[in-house]
Amino acid sequence: MESPMDKLMSPLSPRKSADKPAAASLAEDPVPVKPVCSLELPTAEERLAAIARFYSDRVFSLSFDAFDISAASGGRPLVAVGIIAFERLGLEEVADRAKYMAWFSAVERAYTDTNAYHNAAHGADVLAGTLTLLSHLDTTLSAPGPAPRGGAGGGGAAGGAVSKVEALALVLAAAAHDVGHPGVGNGFLAATLSPMAVFYNDESINEMMHACRAFQIMLEGGGACNVLGKLSRAEFGQARRIITATILATDMAKHGGLLDEFVAAQAACPDVRLWDDKGRLLLFRITLHLADLMNPVRPWPLASAYGEGVVSEAARQGDAERAAGLVPSAMTDRDAICLPAAQLGFMTRFLKPVLIAFAGVIPDFVIPAAASFGDTEARWAEMLAAGVRLPPGGCYPPFSAGIGSDVALRRARAVEEAVAARDAHWARFG
Repeated sequence: MESPMDKLMSPLSPRKSADKPAAASLAEDPVPVKPVCSLELPTAEERLAAIARFYSDRVFSLSFDAFDISAASGGRPLVAVGIIAFERLGLEEVADRAKYMAWFSAVERAYTDTNAYHNAAHGADVLAGTLTLLSHLDTTLSAPGPAPRGGAGGGGAAGGAVSKVEALALVLAAAAHDVGHPGVGNGFLAATLSPMAVFYNDESINEMMHACRAFQIMLEGGGACNVLGKLSRAEFGQARRIITATILATDMAKHGGLLDEFVAAQAACPDVRLWDDKGRLLLFRITLHLADLMNPVRPWPLASAYGEGVVSEAARQGDAERAAGLVPSAMTDRDAICLPAAQLGFMTRFLKPVLIAFAGVIPDFVIPAAASFGDTEARWAEMLAAGVRLPPGGCYPPFSAGIGSDVALRRARAVEEAVAARDAHWARFG
């Protein structure tokens, strides 16, 4: 039985000709009757497009809130940010919109909703971070300067602004970088001889699967999801190289080697505009890696929420390790996990060195991010000093009256380090 609400929400159709006798001529009916009100409810894609327009500028801010856009979009944050990327980057030149949307929808569905951290909201957050970094990177790469030349770390004809094909590839890589994540790390998969570990020979197991899944989805549905179908063979090859290489670069086990490679390349040729194809791919690889690391420089409510998600998912892995007869590590044992210590360790060991390495390349991003880094660092440090472990489901105690001065001190210190790194990098230009 149709309820009053059903009737209210039903589209109102214009009056059909059968509702009144047809006029013999315009003279008999000089003013054609039109409906007073015609209400057509927006389609799901139209609603998502409207949400995307609302969040379009926010995506490029450090304060971007993936949880908020997830709630507003009815649990479709990745598609919403994907629409923003398509429109803001002008990707219609290199991708069919319908196939682009179909691919994004399929990728979002392939994320594991039950994961506390590696879910579609995380994918949307990393995509937003990639868009932010890409905008700053494009400014650097397209700045007036010498023409690309040969030399250590640089040369060739790859210089210049980020191309549409490169932008599309980075957007797709960011969106799919954790697609289908099982909620456990590579070490667990290898230790338990999971089918994925056997298939990928224990090498970057999750990341190999993510990259593979990104292309499998393109091949499904009779071409409906073939987001790269508009590219030439050469362009497709370039996009595939970027997508696979950047997703594989998100393997945390590769962090040290990737960072060393990036630092060495800058030492050899500090002007990234002069880097050849290999150097440019390195730049894109570490860009996605930074986007994957950067949630601690979001505002504290977001940074702490992401930290909680990481810990919750790690604790589940610890439970699975026990069930498999393995000994959980301090990072996965729910009885030993200390969230403040874990986040401070992550920020110091992984995030800070990459930010510093980028200071001379995209200083307009790094310096504000360093200030946010100091803010988050101060808050986790106070929690740690207060003896807070915060296991999953725990509640934060109130901050002390002195938190403001510590935040200011750590923000200033982090910014000072970033500025010094920027100046040291620029000094190499001579």
